[in-house]
Amino acid sequence: MKAALLSVALVLSQLLGALAPTVALAAESSSWFDNPNGTRYISDVVGVTREQVVGELESHQGDSFYLGTPYLGLGDTGDMPRPNGDHGSYRAGMQCTGFVCYVMAAAGGNPYSALSTNGANWWNTNVWERICKAQDVVSYRFDTKEELLASGLAQRGDIIVATPDSSVPVSGTDRYGNTWDGHAGFFWGSSPSEDLMWHSVHSSNGFGTIESGNQTSAIQGKVWPSHYILIPLGQSRGRVTVTKASSDPAVTDGNTLYSVGGAVYGLFSDEGCTKDTGVRLTTREDGTSEAVEVSPGTYWARELSAPRGYALSNAATRVEVPAGGEADASASDVPQTNPLGLVLAKADAETGEASPLGAASLAGAEFEVRYYAGQYDEGSLPAKATRTWTVSTGEDGTADLSSATGDDLYRDAAGNAVVPLGTVAIRETRAPEGYVASDKTFVTRVTAEGTAEHVSTYAAPTVAEQVSRGDLELVKAESGSMRRLAGVPFRITSATTGESHVIVTDENGQASTASSWASHATRTNANDTAGEGSWDAAAGVWFSGTTGKATAPDDSKGALPYDTYAIEELRCAANEGLRLVSMTVTVSRDARTVELGTVDDDQGPRIATTLTGKGGEHLAEAAGSVTLTDEVEYENLEPGKEYELTGTLMDRETGKAVTGADGKAVTATAKLAPKLSTGKAKATFEFDATGLAGHSVVAFEELSQGGKTVATHADIDDEGQTVLFPKIGTTATDAEDGSHDAAADDDVTITDTVEYQNLVPGKEYELTGTLMDRETGEAVTDAKGEKVTATTRLTPEEASGTATVTFRFDGSDLAGRTVVAFEELSREGHVYATHSDLSDEGQSVAFPQVRTTASDAADGDKVIDAAPGQRVADTVSYSNVTPGTEYRVRGHLLDAETSEELATAETTVTPESSEGTVEVAFDVDGTGLEGRRLVCTEELSRADKVVATHADLKDEGQTVSLPGIHTTATDAADGDHEATAADKVTITDRVEWSGLVKGREYTVTGTLMDKSTGEGVKGSDGSPVTARATFTADAESGSTDVTFEFDGSALAGHDVVAFETIAHDGRTVATHADLEDRGQTVSITEAPPEAPKGEKATRGGGQLPKTGDAGIPVAPIAGLCAAAGLSLAGARALRRRGKGGEPDVRIERGPEGGTGPLGGGGTDD
Repeated sequence: MKAALLSVALVLSQLLGALAPTVALAAESSSWFDNPNGTRYISDVVGVTREQVVGELESHQGDSFYLGTPYLGLGDTGDMPRPNGDHGSYRAGMQCTGFVCYVMAAAGGNPYSALSTNGANWWNTNVWERICKAQDVVSYRFDTKEELLASGLAQRGDIIVATPDSSVPVSGTDRYGNTWDGHAGFFWGSSPSEDLMWHSVHSSNGFGTIESGNQTSAIQGKVWPSHYILIPLGQSRGRVTVTKASSDPAVTDGNTLYSVGGAVYGLFSDEGCTKDTGVRLTTREDGTSEAVEVSPGTYWARELSAPRGYALSNAATRVEVPAGGEADASASDVPQTNPLGLVLAKADAETGEASPLGAASLAGAEFEVRYYAGQYDEGSLPAKATRTWTVSTGEDGTADLSSATGDDLYRDAAGNAVVPLGTVAIRETRAPEGYVASDKTFVTRVTAEGTAEHVSTYAAPTVAEQVSRGDLELVKAESGSMRRLAGVPFRITSATTGESHVIVTDENGQASTASSWASHATRTNANDTAGEGSWDAAAGVWFSGTTGKATAPDDSKGALPYDTYAIEELRCAANEGLRLVSMTVTVSRDARTVELGTVDDDQGPRIATTLTGKGGEHLAEAAGSVTLTDEVEYENLEPGKEYELTGTLMDRETGKAVTGADGKAVTATAKLAPKLSTGKAKATFEFDATGLAGHSVVAFEELSQGGKTVATHADIDDEGQTVLFPKIGTTATDAEDGSHDAAADDDVTITDTVEYQNLVPGKEYELTGTLMDRETGEAVTDAKGEKVTATTRLTPEEASGTATVTFRFDGSDLAGRTVVAFEELSREGHVYATHSDLSDEGQSVAFPQVRTTASDAADGDKVIDAAPGQRVADTVSYSNVTPGTEYRVRGHLLDAETSEELATAETTVTPESSEGTVEVAFDVDGTGLEGRRLVCTEELSRADKVVATHADLKDEGQTVSLPGIHTTATDAADGDHEATAADKVTITDRVEWSGLVKGREYTVTGTLMDKSTGEGVKGSDGSPVTARATFTADAESGSTDVTFEFDGSALAGHDVVAFETIAHDGRTVATHADLEDRGQTVSITEAPPEAPKGEKATRGGGQLPKTGDAGIPVAPIAGLCAAAGLSLAGARALRRRGKGGEPDVRIERGPEGGTGPLGGGGTDD
């Protein structure tokens, strides 16, 4: 290839013509132009790239193909540059421009023709200048080499021209006679600022110390240059670097677990870092990276791999790389740390839980926390920590850094306390209250993990501590005699947890909780549940110190955890009557025994009580408000000290406390501060005793001093402490048969049997009974309006028994009512028991009641027919009877006027409820009873005992009536009882009726009867003479006229009688048919003969005289009138003597056809 290039060069040299043999680079007298904004690069003109040129040179950087080639002019080398590696038959040698052109040609360009105006002047810099100007080639001019190197524009392979534009002082000329000489070569620095050039050069005439030949050296010309021209081979590339730093030097400085070296960054051409350029920048230990050439432009550097100890950053750093310049992507990484909210946690060594025993506390423990910047174990820890803090535990036994004191805390960007990678050592410096300090050092390493900022490799230690435990012991003795008391129990109670256990003194009166006395594990706490007689002085004691998890007994430790304990002597046979001792002890030191010494008992207080009610009696009424007084006698009290007496009422029957209306126990309290050791005090109980009838209450008393009980009196069988609540119950019955019903008559006797309980035998009591009306709740009064009461006295021999109270009174007004016997038991004016329950059947006596309603069984009205076969239905209403009991109902049907019994009837009934009805039916013949009123009376009996009657002859509800009629037949012409025989006779029969139903329609039918024959009168057509009228009764009684019109011409001398019947709906309800009844009779007389003109006919053919007629003698008429007066007076007298007060008038007449003043013979009614 080199031979081919040389051939091309030779041909070009021949075509372009011979060059001046002694000119290496023509001197110039004008300044090289500065064209930084040119539109083309020299590489575009020559047709070669920077990469091709650099590649060509780098391929021979390690050999002598170029390096070492002598500096020779063109005349010495056949007018073409001849490197060592390609000189052919010519002498090897190159001047500066020839070296540049050969390399560009060898790299693939055409510098010989492109950089010449005539094809032969490629070696002349003036030609280069003209070509560059003509082609608008980019170039830069610098006055000094230093400016060039500082510009950042130079890149390996660029062409540097050093050209003077003024006279150069020399001491002569070189072998070529050059005193004015420019220079060209390639920039070969690895960075824009490196002073390195690859060129062919000769020793300067009096300038520098460079040797001649092809070489790499500092940048310089052959003579002193006045300026430097940089001609880039293509656009100038930039250089990019990364500088890495810690975002928190306080964490990382001096800590070998952190390093900024080894971070790998990728270079991306987009902000989202999706377009990878493939460029990688790796930081060195100082945090910087090597510079990497890249095309100018905007890039984003993102960390791909974090350095040791740091979190991987996802941030992309923007970097602007200038052409020919260098840009740095400065970035900082966050060091990995461990958030340290919780430094440690304390726990109780016995339970393993974060809960203290007894009164001890996990709060207040102090720990020294030392941090070391490095990885260590306990044996290799440095003498001095990097930082040191002091932390304290809270109530939950934990400690964190937030409240630490000492050196400054490490904090993350959010301000949270953290610990860097390294080692943490923790040592307790002060134990919390009630615990023994731990002597252990806890060492934990914080190591890197993952790529996140925070790690969690710190393991907070749990520091288990032993609570302080101790024991106590005592000797028990009686005061004064100092007699040792064996078998005395003492209850030990934790003031904090309430845990309580019992120790018992041995035969020497000694007791101890220590395991040296009795192993903690031997029948542990057996005395807690044991009773007197089974207490064991050798049983072990162990307090867990907690209400939760129990701890196992350990004989190497004290029985009692750090706490304050109440020690209470319990009552037993050994200390009976002695004043019990109580005290408080604090166990605060570990493995120490509290010596309580000798504990002796004085004689204790004693009390006795007497409970009474009103009047000082041991009795009280079971009422809504009761006051009982308990008188308490005391002795052995300490004068001047305040005591409190508390009484509780107990129910002797149940053995439980009596409770008030609020459900709470009935108690009474009294405070006393006695001046003497012996005396009395009173406690008053006020409560609702409603439910205590039949019960006995006993007062239990407790005397306390300073909140502690010093004496009690609680004997359920103590009569002096007892008050009785009497109870009574009553059973009221009819004295006649002992039943709970009676007849409401004028002489009633009720016996009330009173059952009593809980009386004091031998004392006199009074029972007072009052009869109460159940319906009204008021007291029953007798016929005089006075309350019905009864009283009896009794002196019982036993607490329980019976007594009788008898009530005798007029009870005729009590039908339908129930009386209840109320009783009260009293003594000396104080009522102690009552029984007053209106709903109590046992206290009650009922007075049944009956009422009757009589009606016609046929149609239910109040009227029956005056005919045979009549039935009266009596509906009997009963009330206040006993359901399920059989009763007999017997009735009587009476004539209301005469009380004559017409019929009887009876039935039985077993009522399902206390009231109801039953029907009794009477069969009666109504014939002859027209116009009469019949009354039903009833009586109700049970087991042959009449318990209720109803017999009121005036009661309309009990009454039915029979219709009656009476008729008066008269001549319609003049209203008398005579009618003249004629072909048309009119008789009016006035029918008077009674006992009909108001509003009902009736038909009255009359028939004329011939009195002489007893047969019906017939008319001219031979049919019976009848008449009819229909009416509606507007009252029970009234009258209706019936008119007969008939041919009576043949009836002269006959008497006709009107028979009448009244019917309803075709049924006859009343008749009147009496041939002898003159009121119903009309006599038919012959018609008088014709009278002369001017005269008036008279009956019997006579002529009636007229008033004032002188022909009539006055005296006979006067006598007739007098006789008539006598007859009427006699009639009145006879009327007054009629039966039953009814008139019975009979008027005597003369013989039939006689001429007496009253006409014919016979009688008139």
